[in-house]
Amino acid sequence: MPQTHLSYPQILLRSHNYQKAGERIDKLRCEAITEIWDERGFEGVKGLLAPSGATDLIGRYTASCVTDVCSQSDFIQRCLSLDGELQSKAEWCLRGFLSAIGDDVCAEVINMVAKKLSVEESKRLFVCAPFNASTWRLLDDSSEDIRTGYWKDVVPYWKEQTPAELNELIDCLLEAHRPRAAFHVVCMNFKDIETSRLKRLLHDIATVNTEPAGQVRLDPYYISKALDSLDGRVGVTPYEMAQFEFLFIVALDHSKHGIPNLESQIVQSPEIFVQAVALAFKRSDEGEDPPEWRIENPEQRAVVVSAAYHLLNQIKKIPGTDENGHIDKEALVSWIEQARQLLHKHARGTIGDQYIGQLLARAPEGESGMWPCEAVCEAIEKTASSGIGQGFSKSVYNSRGLHWLGKGGEQERELALKYDNLADRLYHDYPYVAVVVKEIAKSYTYEAKCRDTEAGTEKRLRTPVGSW
Repeated sequence: MPQTHLSYPQILLRSHNYQKAGERIDKLRCEAITEIWDERGFEGVKGLLAPSGATDLIGRYTASCVTDVCSQSDFIQRCLSLDGELQSKAEWCLRGFLSAIGDDVCAEVINMVAKKLSVEESKRLFVCAPFNASTWRLLDDSSEDIRTGYWKDVVPYWKEQTPAELNELIDCLLEAHRPRAAFHVVCMNFKDIETSRLKRLLHDIATVNTEPAGQVRLDPYYISKALDSLDGRVGVTPYEMAQFEFLFIVALDHSKHGIPNLESQIVQSPEIFVQAVALAFKRSDEGEDPPEWRIENPEQRAVVVSAAYHLLNQIKKIPGTDENGHIDKEALVSWIEQARQLLHKHARGTIGDQYIGQLLARAPEGESGMWPCEAVCEAIEKTASSGIGQGFSKSVYNSRGLHWLGKGGEQERELALKYDNLADRLYHDYPYVAVVVKEIAKSYTYEAKCRDTEAGTEKRLRTPVGSW
């Protein structure tokens, strides 16, 4: 009977023990590379590179065949000599080879080979070496050109580095202007990163834009985790945390960390709220803003405008809120008055009132179960601003978000009834607030009629003409 050769997927599918199947695949690979090496040497390995999509595995298994230092040195030099379409594949093969021969042997061989190579070849050799402190100590004895080229081109990866290694690689990658690459490596170990380094890393991620677009993706989840790790550490002020939250305002939308420090700064200082409005929206007159608000660079201005807009839409904490969640009426009214004065001074009165109303619409229920709570009702009633009322109504209407549309306007009629009843309850004590809430009810009544009309039209279109 002729021998049947199974593919690796077939071996896995026919085995109910994946560990044994993996061991069998490993054995077959070792036997195959040993046979190729014994018969053809390096030329045999070279022939495998072109069609392969896993050349690092070829290098890793070849290491079991090349065991003496002289042969290892020769293998490394021959890999580095390949160029053209094979260069990248040969470098990945070399990565697998160097990772398999062990740190001590690897350091010895690299140290021996590097002396025979040009600066560019030495840099490529170090880039292919294991990404750890053993390689970096060899780099210490190399020229500045090799060290600079290494940190510029190395593909960093996480492999159980020690805290000292993690902090060292951050320093070196930041010096090479590669903060995103550094963040990608350390994102599982923020607790091991020294505070000043983590602050600098986060700052550079947001402000240094020299890495190729799309090369390293920043996951909002890990941005949130990094800020969680930094928040509360000795040497980190709430003001610094608020700055980081603003830098990453888009990534923090719907995140676990959120923007608690930034919200706290805003509810304490209406000036920050006014500046956010000023950055997001132009003046309504021909006047000029303070110099510190002006951003001349168009790209930077676009980024800041987007961040300010996201901030205005993310704030949920009501001014005047204390640590226990209680809203102080006098503090809230004072905040609104100061904010409105500054908004009018800087020609953003109309749009500013709308965003104040939008913020107040996020108020919680009061102790009596009334919504909005008493302090917010008092503040809206005292200002009686149409802009605040419009912003409040718009925010409530938009807070419905995505929803399933039933046939006709039944859902909208239920909401209209809800806000009608609420307006009736508010009318005696807070007549202006009742008018604002009544407008919300009217908008849902109008929408209900539109849904009824759409449902009626759809029904007629689906009914055969002869049955009309």
